[in-house]
Amino acid sequence: MHLKSLYFHSNGMKMVNSICVFTLLLTSIPFTNESLGQSKSMRDIEKRSAKAEKILEKSESKKVREAKKNAEKKQKQHEEQYQKAKKEDIKRRFNMQTPATQDRMKESIKTAEKNNKIRHDSFFKRLFKHKPKSL
Repeated sequence: MHLKSLYFHSNGMKMVNSICVFTLLLTSIPFTNESLGQSKSMRDIEKRSAKAEKILEKSESKKVREAKKNAEKKQKQHEEQYQKAKKEDIKRRFNMQTPATQDRMKESIKTAEKNNKIRHDSFFKRLFKHKPKSL
């Protein structure tokens, strides 16, 4: 290699190293909304939108409020009817089975309920739980 190419090569490596260090420094600086000065403006916008929603609720006519209430009531009735039909369907399917199969189904339901009642802490809670040191 020529001396000139070595000089440019070493300067290029210095440039690459300085870029790497610069990007490392930039990525290590935590940026938050508060550091950028946006938290107060965001809170103000949220407050204004909440106030606007309240005003809209109050400004609705009585007929609109009643229509919403009736729609919610119909939705609730529909959900109740669905649950009732679901239970009846389960009973109908159970009654179709032979007595031996019904007994097996009852046993499996009992074991499923028993297993579902047992609630362990999540995996990560159990993993990082403080364990006393053994002697």
